[in-house]
Amino acid sequence: MVNIDFSQNYLADFIPSEIRMLKELFGLNLSHNNLTGTIPAEMGEVESLESLDLSFNQLSGPIPRSISRLNSLGVLKLSRNNLSEEIPREGHLSTFNEASSFDNVNPFHNLTFLKFLDLSENEFTSIDGGVSSFIFGNNCILKALDLSYNPDFGGDVFRSDKNESMSCDHYDMQVLNLHDTSMKIKIPDWLGKLKNLQSLSLSTSLIYGSISTSLGNLSNLEDLDLSNNALIGAIPTSFGRLLNLRTLYLGRNRLEEFGEECFIQLENLEVLDISNNFHKGVLEEPHFANLSRFNVLLIADNEHLSLDMTSNWVPAFQLNHFDASSCIGCFGSEFLNGFEHKRY
Repeated sequence: MVNIDFSQNYLADFIPSEIRMLKELFGLNLSHNNLTGTIPAEMGEVESLESLDLSFNQLSGPIPRSISRLNSLGVLKLSRNNLSEEIPREGHLSTFNEASSFDNVNPFHNLTFLKFLDLSENEFTSIDGGVSSFIFGNNCILKALDLSYNPDFGGDVFRSDKNESMSCDHYDMQVLNLHDTSMKIKIPDWLGKLKNLQSLSLSTSLIYGSISTSLGNLSNLEDLDLSNNALIGAIPTSFGRLLNLRTLYLGRNRLEEFGEECFIQLENLEVLDISNNFHKGVLEEPHFANLSRFNVLLIADNEHLSLDMTSNWVPAFQLNHFDASSCIGCFGSEFLNGFEHKRY
């Protein structure tokens, strides 16, 4: 087996169709170059490929259907290109199966060994079967899916209405990143099935409605980012079960309520951002009683939120970043005696 790594050079021009001749190639890394044109359909003839990295180039057009022949492919990185569902310009059509859109040519459904898929920072607008087709399909072994920074990628990408018949004995998904998309949907309850999930980002994706309580079932979750959406209602009390959570970003939504039990058991929590919401009520010592690793608290622009700590309270943590700009006048100097912080 052969592994080729030409990354971080100044390679330009097209990927040659002669790539099909490398029958024993198992790893190909052409990332961080200046490659242009489309991904040749002949890439699908290198059936020994286990890892393919074409990220950080200037590739355009659709992903060829022939990629589905790469049955041994476990890692596919295509981020930082200009890939889309568009048909390539006349002159290059011969290297692709003709189809009207990526919806009709999803090249990933047959990649039964695919574990890492990175399509971030491209120009995709949809995927046949939605995100759930990756998670529930391909033997449910996908560990990481990154579709972030595809700002026109929208619609019901979760295809929640089609998931009743989808199930797995286990789910290997550890990272799901849909930051900066345009989904305009509610958080589906089935996300709570992904018990191995460690990082979930749905930020800046026009998500609306209440936060699904099923997210509290993600017992291995370490990083959760739901910021900059249109979420309403309360922070679910089920978040109190996320004992491995390190960062929680809920800023820039329309959330109004929270309970003591949301945070009190989160001993590993380091960052809490609930800024720019409509929170009402009082944050008190019990909310932070067990947060020994806590170092960032962002509560700015919640004009009806206040803090109430006694002057002799000594927290188990020390903040490095504390922004409570909207709470000026909501607490006195005695609060600051116990709550040491730097303000940026």
